[in-house]
Amino acid sequence: MKNIKIMPTSQMAHYWAAHHKIAAQNRAFMEMVTDPVNPITDHDLEALIAKRPEVYGRFSNFIGKLGGTLQ
Repeated sequence: MKNIKIMPTSQMAHYWAAHHKIAAQNRAFMEMVTDPVNPITDHDLEALIAKRPEVYGRFSNFIGKLGGTLQ
């Protein structure tokens, strides 16, 4: 049986799909920030924002608070 992705059909479904996508991205970012072995640094975040500003740009307020030095 094929994996079929069910698409949202109503405005409310679109809203919740977007909400869950953003929440998953926020959780992934916070996992990178709080990683005990290799946490994200200011330099790493700058590089991510430069590479994919539409995804990581909203986390730019964390620059200067993560540690590491900008080069």
